[in-house]
Amino acid sequence: MRELFDPPILPKFQTPKKEYLVFGINKLTFGWLEPNKIYYLCHPATTGGRTIEENKRREELLYKRIIKKNPKVKIIRPLTLIPDDMEYQEAMDRCYSLIDASHAIILPLGWEKSTGCSLESK
Repeated sequence: MRELFDPPILPKFQTPKKEYLVFGINKLTFGWLEPNKIYYLCHPATTGGRTIEENKRREELLYKRIIKKNPKVKIIRPLTLIPDDMEYQEAMDRCYSLIDASHAIILPLGWEKSTGCSLESK
């Protein structure tokens, strides 16, 4: 598999199903994403010490930074696709379906503090 980044800057790990990329939200230039891949933008929604509104704003900023450097890349954004009032398990089931449709998952800095992100990374 082609190395996409300098390992000391960005950790990368794999499971048999997916390639996981861990992005530092304030420290990374996103200029190397491949336009022929679909990326799932994992982001905390209701955990991590912020409200869903705050998390949606942060996710939007991250998305804009990525798209600015990679205008042709395809990104699945569950925070914009799943209704806020959906039951937790149903929302997670939708997330898993979206992950299955992607080539790689973008896990922003602090993702491990989120219950949903932790589940999505397994």
